[in-house]
Parts: sequence; C-alpha cells; structure tokens
Amino acid sequence: MFRAISLLLAVAVGSVSLPAQELRLANLSNIPRKQWVDVAVPAALAAPLPRLCRFDPPGWIAFKGAAVGSHSVLFHVLGSFGPQQTLQGNLVPISNSTSFTPWGMSDWVADNTPALLPTPVLLDAQGLEHRMTQPTLDLVESESPARRVFHWWGRMGTSPVVCDVYLYVYTGQDIVPVEVTFTCSDPQLTGMSYAWQALWLECGEYPQIEYRTRLGLTAPMRQTGVQNHPSYQKWVQVVSGPRTIGRGEGLHVSGALLCLLEPGRAPVGTGYSTNGMTTQWTVGDRIDSLTAEYQFPCVGVDRRWAGRWLAFGMVPELPQSMRADGGVADSNAAWQGFRALLQQPADLFAQRPRGLFRNASSTGAQEDFGASKGSLAVTVGDPRWLFDAGYSVAEVMMRGWHYRNANGSPMRFANHPSLQLFNQYPNCRTTGTSLGYPCPLPYTWPTTGWTAWDDQHRSQNNFMAMLALTGRWALRHQLRDLVEVDQALVPNWMDTPRAEGRLQMAWSNSLLLLDSASARTALQGTMQQRLQAVLNNWPGRFFVGNAQKPIRVLSVGSDPTFLEANGSRVPAVVVWEHSIAVMGFYAAWRTTGDVRFRDLAREITRLIVDHCCFQENGRWIAATAIRYLQGAQEGNALPASSYYTGSPDVHTQISFWSWILPAVLICRELYTGVDAARVARCNAILQDVVPNGPTNWADAEWWAVLPR
Repeated sequence: MFRAISLLLAVAVGSVSLPAQELRLANLSNIPRKQWVDVAVPAALAAPLPRLCRFDPPGWIAFKGAAVGSHSVLFHVLGSFGPQQTLQGNLVPISNSTSFTPWGMSDWVADNTPALLPTPVLLDAQGLEHRMTQPTLDLVESESPARRVFHWWGRMGTSPVVCDVYLYVYTGQDIVPVEVTFTCSDPQLTGMSYAWQALWLECGEYPQIEYRTRLGLTAPMRQTGVQNHPSYQKWVQVVSGPRTIGRGEGLHVSGALLCLLEPGRAPVGTGYSTNGMTTQWTVGDRIDSLTAEYQFPCVGVDRRWAGRWLAFGMVPELPQSMRADGGVADSNAAWQGFRALLQQPADLFAQRPRGLFRNASSTGAQEDFGASKGSLAVTVGDPRWLFDAGYSVAEVMMRGWHYRNANGSPMRFANHPSLQLFNQYPNCRTTGTSLGYPCPLPYTWPTTGWTAWDDQHRSQNNFMAMLALTGRWALRHQLRDLVEVDQALVPNWMDTPRAEGRLQMAWSNSLLLLDSASARTALQGTMQQRLQAVLNNWPGRFFVGNAQKPIRVLSVGSDPTFLEANGSRVPAVVVWEHSIAVMGFYAAWRTTGDVRFRDLAREITRLIVDHCCFQENGRWIAATAIRYLQGAQEGNALPASSYYTGSPDVHTQISFWSWILPAVLICRELYTGVDAARVARCNAILQDVVPNGPTNWADAEWWAVLPR
C-alpha cells in the first residue's frame, strides 16, 4: 500500500510540474563556464517540486532554495555553458530526500575564509580612517545544499556610515557573488549631510565590480607598497573619492569575489555529486569560470509568469510590432544598447535608465511608472534583463529614507510608535520623535542628488520585479526597511488620488514579496488604515447611493492648463489621477481580500467611464479633467452639452489614454454580471482606442492589470 501511494504521488508531481516549467539560463560571457545559476519560479509552480530536481534536457543538478515572500521560489541550477550560450529546459522532479551531498566551500574559497569578508574603510574629512569596530556576521539563508548567504555588517568606526555586505557562497564554486551597501544614517549625527575624502574596500580575494566603467570606478589594485597599513597584500577597490552625502542616503556596488588558490599549493580539479548526478571542474574549467565572471554573470528566468506576476497577475502584453518574433529583436536591441551604455564612463550617482528620476518628484511620465515592469524577462523570456535592471534598481539604496539605530541596525517602527513621516522624512509638525533629525528640517541640504520618494510620484516597479526574479538579500532588506518607514505615515491623512494609488500599488507588491509574516501583517494593517483615511476624507462619501449625485470624486484637483477665462484654475476631477487610484485599490483588493478596496475601485471606475470619457465624431475621447461643480450643484453630473473639444467644462488638451485605460479594464471586470450597459461601454472604448493592443512597452506596462 505504501509503495503504491508513493508511486501515485511521484506520478502526480511529475504530471503537474514537468509541462509547467520552462526556464531559460544564459551565459552572458564569451567564455565557457561551469557554475550555479539562480532562477526564480512562480510559487504555485514550485510548490509540488521536490528539493532536488534535474534541469532537462542537459540533465543538470537543480536544488530548490529559499522563497521570496509568497510570490517566488528560487532554484539553483549547476550548469555547464558554452560561450554566450542560452539553454532552455524543464525542471524534472527527482527527490525530497534529506541525504543530499551537503553544502561545502570549494578548496579555493575555504583555504582562506577570512579573505571572504571585505573590510570597508572610510577616510573622513579630517584624515581619520574608520573601519567596522564591532561587525556582525549573520547566516541569512541555508535552505538548500547549493548555497549559503551571509550578511556582514556594522557601523564604520565613529562615522555615521553603516556598511552591509552580502556574500553568496555556492557549493564547490570559486566565485562568490557579493553586494555592498553604504548608508549614511545615525541618530547621533548633528547635521543633515556628511563628507568624506575616500571610501574603499580591502579584500583578500579579487573583487570584480559590476558596471565598473559606468560607475566611474578604477580596477582594484594589490597594495604592496605600505607594509604597516592594514591593507598590505590585499586588493583595494576604491568605491568613492571625495563626496558629500545626505542624511539617510547610501550607495551600492555589486559583483563577485574571484577566489584564487593560496600561494604554495598545487591546483587540482574538483567536482560536486549528489544522487547520481555529477559536475566536474578541471583546473582549466575553474580558471575559465573565474574569467567569464570577470566579464558578465550567468542569469536565468522562468517564462511562465502569465497570470502569476506580482499584484495584478498579468505580464505586459507584447506590443503590436513585436508579436511576429515574440519581442526577440527588441530585447536584443535593448541588450546591445545597455552594453554600449556600460562603456560610457559616468558616476555612482548618475541617472539610471530604468527607474525614477534622481529628483523623483519631477513632473511628467517616468520610466518606472505603470502597473508592472520586467517585460523583457517575464513577457519575452530574456534573462539578460536581470543584469540590465540590476544597474538601475540600485537607486533604491541611494534615496534618503534609510534610518539606522546607533549600533547600525535598521530602525523598526515598533520601537518608535510616535514617529510620523511625510514623504519618508520626519513630519516635524506632528511627529513625537525625529530620530535625531533637526526640526524643523532645513529647506535644503547637500545631497547626492537622489531625493526620497514623494508619495505622488512613488513607483518601485523595477525594484519589485528584480526582487521577485532574483531574491537578492540586499533588496529583501531594503524592502523590509521601507515597510517600516511606511508604517510611520501621518494618520488620517489623505493625499492626491495618484499618491493613494501609487502607495497601494507599491504596498500590494510588497505584501507578496516580504519574507517576514509579522511584517506582512503590519503592512496589511497599514494598507487598511490608509484606506480608512481615504474613506474618512473622501468628498464623494456624502453622495453614495444618491443617483442624482453621481460625481463622487476622491478629491478636487486642478490642471495647470485647465483655466477659467480670468486665468484661475478650474476646480476639477483630474481623470488620470483617479485612474491611478483605481489601479492601487484594485491591486490592494487582490492582495488583501478587503472588499472595501474593490468597492471603492468600482465606484471610481464608474465615475471615469460614465462621466470622463465621451464620443465625438465617432471616436472615444478621455478627458484630462472635467469641471467639478460646487455649492448646491456639488456631486451633479455635467450636462451632455458640456462634452465637446474646446468646452470650458471638459478639458481634453492632453491625451492620457495610456494612464486611463487601466481604469476602463478594471471597470469592465468589476461590473461584469452587475451592469451590462456599462460593460458594453467599456468594450466600445477599448475596441475604438486599442483594437490591436499597445504599440510600445510603456503602454503595455501601464495596461497590465487585466486582459485586454
């Protein structure tokens, strides 16, 4: 009986998982290599897979690893790649046994383990060197025999700078990927900025920094000139020259430690075997793999994210012109463009191509905006996007919302319950503590040019996509720190509709990606408290259920180009802002299940579709804004005669269909089975405006909320 049950289970696992997995693994270097590659699999598809799988057709070892929240599960595949080779295959179940060959460092790593811990050094404005005086080494991941992840962190001497180093040590592998973050944050700092002369890493193994030319960094040098300095015989990687950094800001570098054999020992081949599967490295293989990593990493993606991608579930649709080849030509062009960018020297704090502007509050469209990002990876299936996006996603480390305790540990809101922040900075008018910041805050102070996020422009879609597809620990910890900041919002405060929508979209993704159950619970509470604040402050709440008052606006706004005859701004329903709010409420309903989010989204989509979109000369037009009637007429609809181009009551100067169509899609979804006429209106709009779908990635990423 037991044997029969086991056989049935094995068949069931195979039948579920085998056709469902389709992974692409790529060696970005033109040198062959043998090494572990990480790939994130949708959690639902990973669930039935055992701890040990085989990547077929090559037949490589593949271990299940750590989960990324409730969204993704990492698999570590030990592959053998030719130059610039991309391989596609499936994960085949092998065993849930616990008797696998255990994790162990390669001999080139283990022969000098202290060399794995880079020593960060800061030279302050007075010429004093600061090093970590009481560092902490934490093991943060040990889920699979494939790898261990270590976190090495601490405050640098008496400076306000904290260093965090993340080390990824793989079984039998001589390459140790590394991430390093420096954060200027100390409640005892007296000013709003801090200056240094230089910042560097002293490494016992060779540090290969990714994007080095673009970041304006020189190659590491072996320090052999000054014998009485602690860096003697170490590799010194300069990270920054003279710099003034704002309070709460940071910087980030990533790459790998290339571990070489200690002098005096003869090099030999090595290997890793488990459950009958084996990978062997000759000495030449080991040198090739190190050399390949010096050029580019190995990367991997799962192609089956449709219906499983972040808060909305949808992956962006392929734009019209890219459907013939599945977006391959566009993806190739993007990769070549990024490689060309990497050859153009810039600076650590230069603008990054994917992400918000350095000044996040800049007016207009920004690349990170939309429902989701990661299209080239999750829609096209190109793993190269991960290396491309990694450069831009580092922006999250640089923005000034990072708070640390005196010992360098992250701030936790539970320890500062009277803290109140606005746009991530202490709100000096209401907060019970300032975390050591001067209140009132100065109007300006020296910074690196990277602002904190203001809620009206908040977007972290590329960051979320990168975390979902890589599970990088620097990003996991950044997300946890950000969620702590978000709990300190000013209570019962309602911002503009776009701010409310962007916050809820960011939080909805965060809820899926957070590792800590307590952090998820706290975040869901924050989302619901913010919803209650919106419901408490929503002008339209007074007209709910009153058919004579259908204009139930979230808040009354204005548009700088929508003016009265005397030049003053028209009080208005800003349509595109309300659409962004709808996106946030819908995402929050999907992730929390709180029907109040759904009901509010339904209410606002009705406003947009019924009263902010109209037909003229047989074509549908989305208003930029419509006049909001006041006094006794407040809540009333505009007369039908107001809807024409050039109307003093309906502003159509700028087309915001890209940002408004998500509300039309959500309206159709939420009114299906409820109001057939409204659903028909939504379908008519979609058929007229986007009969063939998006023409570019920006639109595709905005509309990735529901099927078109």
